[in-house]
Amino acid sequence: NLTVGRVSAGMMLRFLNLKAAWEGRPYSDSKTWEMKLSVSDPLGFCQGNYRISFDQGRASLEPIPSEAVARSDVASLTQLWSGAVGWKSLYQWGRLHGPVEIWQRLGQACRAEHSPYVHGNDCF
Repeated sequence: NLTVGRVSAGMMLRFLNLKAAWEGRPYSDSKTWEMKLSVSDPLGFCQGNYRISFDQGRASLEPIPSEAVARSDVASLTQLWSGAVGWKSLYQWGRLHGPVEIWQRLGQACRAEHSPYVHGNDCF
């Protein structure tokens, strides 16, 4: 759990396969754009540098060789992706690093009709 002031964010959801997660869900942004992202992961599953490309509400993710300006740990990125915690809160809490415009756009793309987003194949 991440607690700041009176707000606490926590959810049992964690990326194990970053590519499958990003490519396996729809996004609210139908425009074509891309961002570069560096992800830290203490377990190593998702550690790396990536390019996420969006086109018509879908995303593709590919590894890139160099570190990106936008940086996040895997837990915060999972929370953002699912809509469990908004980009603005994560950014203000110091969990997302880099230009605010990038995180704002990604946060808007990740908004789900029903938050948090959980893929139909996930079971609890």
